[in-house]
Amino acid sequence: MDEPFPVLWSGAGLLAIDKPPGLPVIPARDGDPAACVRRRLEAALGERLWVVHRLDRDTSGVLLLARNAEAHRAASTAFERHEVRKWYLAFTRGAPEHPSGTLGIPLHHARKGKMRPAAPGEPGALPARTEYDVLRRWSPPAVPVALVEVRPRTGRQHQVRVHLRSAGAPLLVDPLYGGASRVTASDLGLEGDDLLVARLTLHAWRLEFVPPGGSQAVRVEAPLPADLARLAARLDAGSSGAALSAPDAILRPQGARDPGDPQGSGESAGVGTAEKR
Repeated sequence: MDEPFPVLWSGAGLLAIDKPPGLPVIPARDGDPAACVRRRLEAALGERLWVVHRLDRDTSGVLLLARNAEAHRAASTAFERHEVRKWYLAFTRGAPEHPSGTLGIPLHHARKGKMRPAAPGEPGALPARTEYDVLRRWSPPAVPVALVEVRPRTGRQHQVRVHLRSAGAPLLVDPLYGGASRVTASDLGLEGDDLLVARLTLHAWRLEFVPPGGSQAVRVEAPLPADLARLAARLDAGSSGAALSAPDAILRPQGARDPGDPQGSGESAGVGTAEKR
């Protein structure tokens, strides 16, 4: 059976895939047990898999799973020790005040599975730190939009979403935190009324880690999904924009990436990019 998701890298008992939006990593509480990434991949591969970390249902991008218990323990420990580096790409409504910075507001659990910024000295506050760089700004007639590279250095639930919102740059689509559930061209003041994006505007772009038993870090990247690439293209075509970094390669959609050299001994790579560091 063909793998249901693109494999970005495999080796050392681990498997990195390109997770699509709209599918939970593990079974939803009241959903079909088979309708999740892990179960579908297990059925296709004919083997048991262990979840190393999670992405929200509507977040796309690099997801790491383990193919045996030993690799799962090693990778999970690396995540707990913050030895795994993570990069996200976020399309936001507006941009943080500064083009680069660190967001360090502690977080606190809120009602209905949400998180919120903690009050100063509040018991139960969880330390959280997120670094960011604004890569591009667009100025469509109705709503300013930015592309932000986000690097969470802690792994709190919804950390990226809450930190960006606290910085005045919430995700363009994020209904859980008071944002829109979908964005059309007319919502941004662009010509037409076509649907641009109808899911969380967050993509897990890159993951860097040392495989179990290895000594060199592996960097795995997931190309920007077609829906977010189309959003960027419409913003480029219909509004003035300023590239503050060099995001053109980042904004290249799936199937149009530079090939790179992902091959390594005992490892394999698929449609994304993977390299040893």
